[in-house]
Amino acid sequence: MPGTYQHDRLGLATPGFWAFVLGTVVTSVLFTWVYNRANRSTLAAVLFHFSINFSGELFALPEPTQVFRTVLVALWAAAVVVVEGPRTLRGGASWARFLGRGAFAPDFAFVLLSPLRRLVLSPSRLADRLHLREDSRVLELGPGPGYFSVEVARRIPRGRLELLDLQPRMLELARRRLERAGLESRAGFTVADAGGVLPWDDGAFDVVFLVAVLGELPDPLHGLREVRRVLRPGGWLSVTEQPGDPDFVPAERVRELAAAAGFEPRESYGSARNFTLNFVRPG
Repeated sequence: MPGTYQHDRLGLATPGFWAFVLGTVVTSVLFTWVYNRANRSTLAAVLFHFSINFSGELFALPEPTQVFRTVLVALWAAAVVVVEGPRTLRGGASWARFLGRGAFAPDFAFVLLSPLRRLVLSPSRLADRLHLREDSRVLELGPGPGYFSVEVARRIPRGRLELLDLQPRMLELARRRLERAGLESRAGFTVADAGGVLPWDDGAFDVVFLVAVLGELPDPLHGLREVRRVLRPGGWLSVTEQPGDPDFVPAERVRELAAAAGFEPRESYGSARNFTLNFVRPG
């Protein structure tokens, strides 16, 4: 772009141009290192970037020197990789949780809020499957950043939505989404393990739903028995599983667990890899 350092000083396909391209890749390692080493400080990365730009403007280097400088920076980055290793060059536990099984890492919550999720299952389609009334008492287990929560809360103006999640950061993200939608007063937020004893009385809810959560529970059968306890007789349990989830539970296994926990099957939506199964607590 005319007027930029890259255009006016380097040009296209010059040695300085290729040094700049390689340097951008190499310095990304250093940016990651500085960011993680400073306790994930964006300010530290900004200051590091400023120092690079400032020194580049302060010292006008000829092309051969620019190439030499890039080589030195590459050696620096290589030394960081060898000495520091994965400890400061990846998201650590967060990155492993993004790729592996278990609760989704809050650092990657933006993935769960992607508009592309609507191609798999939109919040309105899920809410249509929950048999909500205006005064329904609803429990969402593992809401994450609240992708489905806003639409559910919107449909129960005289009801109550309780969100339970193991991770406080996820609940805070969900709370902010509901607050921006003007629906925070309809919701409660509880930090707890959905695989333990749920902190509500027997028969407290009309609907309990889980989206891509059942497989994360250490003991899914115990979790569903707790869900049955807090559901009123005739209340609905809705279990949704989605493609791409490392903890995906096949539909037949969901049915087996629900039957063992004392639920009766009622409805089925979707396909083998993207489905919602609804059950009723008899009584």
